[in-house]
Amino acid sequence: MLEVIKGIECSVSWYQDGKLHREGGEPARILKDEETGVNLEMEWSENGIEHRIGGPSYVCRDPNTGVLTGESWKVHGLYHRENGPAVIERDGEDGRVMLTEYHHFGRKLEREP
Repeated sequence: MLEVIKGIECSVSWYQDGKLHREGGEPARILKDEETGVNLEMEWSENGIEHRIGGPSYVCRDPNTGVLTGESWKVHGLYHRENGPAVIERDGEDGRVMLTEYHHFGRKLEREP
């Protein structure tokens, strides 16, 4: 599905059998700023489940500053990351990390492993 505003592709999503799906390490959903064309959100999904190996399965940017404000790492729909936090939230102005959460195959860890 493709949405075009002011000549900019603002929303692009790939589906298979009615579910958000894209293979090959490419995002299944991309949301762009309608003025600048900057990617504001990207989501990697397979068969309708948020999933990516070796990178975040979801990222978002502040529309005003372009600063990366959020990342989540999921494998087969479960928060998971081996070498860092599975959830990261940053300040939209300066990118300062505001929140981190560590998860191992969906189980939230109380501290960094």
